[in-house]
Amino acid sequence: MKIELLPTEWILFQAVVRGSARSPGTWRNYASNLLDWLRYSDQNGWNWRRPEERLLAHYRNSLERRKPDVSAQTIARKMLIVCWFYEWARTKGHLRDLPIDFEPGTTRSVSRRLLAHLNSGSASARRVLVPHRSTRERLPRFFTKAEQTKILDQLSMRDRLMVLWALQTGIREAELCALTCDQIPDQDSYRSVRLYRLQLRVTKGSVGGDLFVPTWLLDETYRYIALFERRFVTKQAQNRGTKDTQYIWLSRWGRPLRPNSIYQSFKKALKKAGIPDGTFHDLRHTYAITMLDRLMTAAEGEARARNPLLVLKHLMRHATLSSTEIYLRAREFYLSDIFQDCWDMPEVA
Repeated sequence: MKIELLPTEWILFQAVVRGSARSPGTWRNYASNLLDWLRYSDQNGWNWRRPEERLLAHYRNSLERRKPDVSAQTIARKMLIVCWFYEWARTKGHLRDLPIDFEPGTTRSVSRRLLAHLNSGSASARRVLVPHRSTRERLPRFFTKAEQTKILDQLSMRDRLMVLWALQTGIREAELCALTCDQIPDQDSYRSVRLYRLQLRVTKGSVGGDLFVPTWLLDETYRYIALFERRFVTKQAQNRGTKDTQYIWLSRWGRPLRPNSIYQSFKKALKKAGIPDGTFHDLRHTYAITMLDRLMTAAEGEARARNPLLVLKHLMRHATLSSTEIYLRAREFYLSDIFQDCWDMPEVA
C-alpha cells in the first residue's frame, strides 16, 4: 500500500495545528486506527476517497466479528476516527461531493442497525455507523484486595513488581517502561521518609510530573536490579552480545520492555487468576479510588485539611480537575469493597 498524503496531513493537523491531543501515544492511536481502515479498503479494492455507507458498514461488521479480541468501545473509537477524518477532509475542501454525510451528531440514542436513519428521518453516517454506546456512565475498574492477591500470585518477580508500582503510585505503562536504574536513589536519600518524590522523565503529553513512591517499594526494586532477576537477565544478554541498557524492566532477551508487553502479561495473569475483565491501566484506577478514600478519611475532623480531590489530581498528574472527579463517584460505588478489602496504601506526606 502506497503512502497517502491526505491521511498524513490529517494526523499532522490533529497533532500540531489543532493541538487538542498532546500525547504522542494519542497521535499513534489516531494514525493506526485510520490506517486500519485504509488497509481494509485497499485489500478489498475499494476507493477510500469515495466512501460508501455500505463499505463502511462492511468494515464495521468485520470489526464486530473480531470480538471478544476487539471490544465494542474499540470498534466505536475506530469508526469515530474514520468519521472525523472524512469530516475534516470535506471541510477543508480536499474531498468534495462525498456520497454520504459525516456531519457530527450524537450516537447515544441511535440504533445499531445500519438503516436506522430510515425510521427517524435523515441522519449522518456517524450516527448510523458508530456502534451504540450506553448512556450509563462507565466507572473506572477497581480491583479488590482478593483480586489483587490472585493476580500477584500468578506473576513473576518482575511482573509482580511492576503491578506493585502501578498499585502503589498510579504510574502509567509507558511511564513505567521508561524508568531507568539511575532513578532508583541510594537508601541514604530516603532513609527517614515513607514516600520518595521521583521525577518522571517520560509522561503523558510530555508535561512532566512527580511520582510519590513508598520507600519499601524502592528497596524491593533495588534488590531486583542488583541481586535478583534483572541481574541474571543482563548477564545472559551480555553473553549473547546484546548491548547493555539502563532501563529497569527488561524482556528475557535483555531488551527494554514495551507497554504492550506489560498489557499482554497482565491479561494472561488475569486469565490464570480467573478474573474475567480488567487491564493494567485499571491498577492506576484502583490506586486513585483507594487513595481518595484514604485522603477523605484523613481530612474528616481537620479544620484546615487540604482538599482531597485536589491532592489526588496532583498525585495522578491530571491536567484538569474534571478528569479526577470521576473517582468521587467510583469511590461511592466501590466503598463497601474498599472497607472490606482495605489495601495498604501509603499516606501522603
